[in-house]
Amino acid sequence: MHLYHVTQTLEILKQQQFFLKASKCAFGKQELEYLGHIVSHQEVKFDGKKINAMVAWSQPSNISELRGFLGLIGYYCNLFGIIV
Repeated sequence: MHLYHVTQTLEILKQQQFFLKASKCAFGKQELEYLGHIVSHQEVKFDGKKINAMVAWSQPSNISELRGFLGLIGYYCNLFGIIV
């Protein structure tokens, strides 16, 4: 049934002259990366590469870099309800 829906969706996109980039398509996978998260049919979890990047982040040398770092940290804190 799922394969039928995928086929039908792709056919409609083709009829409406929408095109997909094959390198950005993922079908039949158990999990995938999306916006710094790993999404599966069971759960949504953080991508370990993002956590490692935050831990290894070099000390900000200007206000823009500081804002970028605080924004990233703030996003993850808000997601978990952590109060800093």
